[in-house]
Amino acid sequence: MPSNQADQRYLSGLTVLYVGDQPWTPNLVAQFFKPLVGRLCFAADQAVGFEVFLGERPDILVCDLFGLESHSLALIEAIRAEAPSLPVILTTTREQTQVLLRCLEIGVSCFLPKPLRAVHLEAALLHCAHELRVASERTAMEREKLALVQTQHEVALGVLAGGMAHDYNNLLQAVMIDVALAKRSRTNPDQVFQLLDSAESAWEEIRELGNRLGLLQPGEISFQYTHNLDTHLREALDSSVGTSGCKLEVVLPEQLPWVSFNRHLMKEAVGILASNAVEAMGGSGTLRVEGKVRRIMPEEPVPVAPGDYLQLSFSDQGPGIAPGILPIMFSPYTSTKARGKQRGMGLSLALAQAIVRQHAGALLAENRTGGGATLHLLLPVPSPRENLAASKLTREVGASAQAS
Repeated sequence: MPSNQADQRYLSGLTVLYVGDQPWTPNLVAQFFKPLVGRLCFAADQAVGFEVFLGERPDILVCDLFGLESHSLALIEAIRAEAPSLPVILTTTREQTQVLLRCLEIGVSCFLPKPLRAVHLEAALLHCAHELRVASERTAMEREKLALVQTQHEVALGVLAGGMAHDYNNLLQAVMIDVALAKRSRTNPDQVFQLLDSAESAWEEIRELGNRLGLLQPGEISFQYTHNLDTHLREALDSSVGTSGCKLEVVLPEQLPWVSFNRHLMKEAVGILASNAVEAMGGSGTLRVEGKVRRIMPEEPVPVAPGDYLQLSFSDQGPGIAPGILPIMFSPYTSTKARGKQRGMGLSLALAQAIVRQHAGALLAENRTGGGATLHLLLPVPSPRENLAASKLTREVGASAQAS
């Protein structure tokens, strides 16, 4: 539908309040407005106009600047105080600069000189209807987006709750079985100790699962400023790829930029990304890890602040990421693999994302042309001044450690 037709249709459902006396009479006003608007309210003076406004709550106000101009402006100001977004059309024969400036201050949308021409008044009404229609559609879209986000949030919470219940119930069941069997075997100390060891192992898994879930909650973490991310990166990669049968190819600049990170947590995140790639390739293929500095511009659709970032890209030669999984792959308990004995299996990528977010970074995922997938890890690069302070802090910490 063309915009003008859409505005006409929208105007036909609106309520208009007309406040004025001459040269219009109620009958003439009604004859003009009736084909255009949904409903017309009429008031012959300012005092009645405000009462009608409060009772009818119109969508558009048309006010004739008559009698004492201060009274008309006071009416408009009072109505705008009650309805700040209400469009106002002012008809007047006065063109004093002071009056016009005052009208702009109180939010008059359109000025129409008298004697009025029907075509000008209709155009002003359509202009107001257009503004209202656009605002209404924008609000509706925002409501739909909010509803979609809320639905996705509820689905994610449901999946998380279901995954947690599954893992915890299975582990607690194992503990209960071990304890029950230990009670029956109290005359066999060796068997009792074996069962209690098994229960203790299950309890450790429960504790570890709780720790992993705790990382999903936002909170403060301790950072270590260092230029030696290369060493920690390679340690995590070697540990994850190790004897998997996959090859590892690391391409890094001669000197990585300094970044602020928690050594333990970042090694965990890197290990998760490497292990995810190894699993995707089924133990056969090459994991390529490439590092570079990437500048994020304000217009880029990346959930981080603009600036320079160290980007570590993990590219595998697996089957790629299914289109239905790609948008939600970092959500808790999202996994294409069946949940078996391993607990918290669907938490790995969600944990990696939580860790990276705690470092003010981001994880991005994409499928590679020709097969495979790439996960990008972004970490903010501190400014030169921050790097200088970090270097001083690192030296002081190192000197203190040596002295002790």
